[in-house]
Amino acid sequence: MLLRVIHLNVHRFANVAAGSSTSAAGSSTVGAVGAALSALHPDLVTLNEVDVAHMPGCLESVSTALSLPFVEFFGHVRGTYGNAILSRYPLSRRKAVHLEGGTEFRFPAGTRKFNGEIAKENEAHRIVRGLLITDVELPSGLRPLGVAVTHLDHMDVAQRRTQLRHIVREAGDGALLLMGDLNALTRSDYSDGAWRRLEERARERKWQLPQHGDLSILRDAKFEDVAVASGSEVQLTAPAMEPLYRVDYGWLRGGGAPGTAKTAPPGATITMEAARVHGEVLVSDHLPLVVDLQLGEAASGE
Repeated sequence: MLLRVIHLNVHRFANVAAGSSTSAAGSSTVGAVGAALSALHPDLVTLNEVDVAHMPGCLESVSTALSLPFVEFFGHVRGTYGNAILSRYPLSRRKAVHLEGGTEFRFPAGTRKFNGEIAKENEAHRIVRGLLITDVELPSGLRPLGVAVTHLDHMDVAQRRTQLRHIVREAGDGALLLMGDLNALTRSDYSDGAWRRLEERARERKWQLPQHGDLSILRDAKFEDVAVASGSEVQLTAPAMEPLYRVDYGWLRGGGAPGTAKTAPPGATITMEAARVHGEVLVSDHLPLVVDLQLGEAASGE
């Protein structure tokens, strides 16, 4: 059985990408996201930056457009902003947790915060991140597949490491597909010149210089980068119009590369067939990542 999983950071379903299929900045992309992802025929969709307060009814509309009737949402910020999983097959929520860590900063007194309130003197704000894990009840007697979605800290590699270690603890044992905007870089994805350009961009914007190595926490926990393990071409995902970074990933524990013989019993095998980015889909500030998994009997080795 082929299972197609699509991941997209939807940027609150608000248009930001110049030249996208929606026009005015800040206008709703709900219809455009539904139409674009429907053309890719997903069985599961994982989403970051879903804001059900800003775009009421967004998940219901996308679920209908994609014919994915089963929806789980974890609003880790005020109950209205967070991550979602949409599925063709029934979902049972395993857990939804606020991740440890997260960059802290202070708003100048008197400025308006993200929630609309006015900041007080010396008031600190922590960027909270969440993890949603579900079990997908698959047909044909296949075992349920664990699927998780998260969105990691974008400012500090030390905070991402804290969050990745927390994810590994929450993941438990068994097969699990982790999808999300991890805001982490893999050094081998970039030439020396491309890496220097990222460093220059960070200096110009007074950001932390790009770093790498934090994803080794997943590798040490037996997760594999689906794009690499499947032999797919590694592609950048953000910003959508002129991608510079690969930050959107699929990581799988308990799978194998195409052509790898598996010893697990029937119904327990997962083969990573492909992972690719669709650069023509301009409905957010990120491009969608499509992951194809073969479930059941693994492909025979030669």
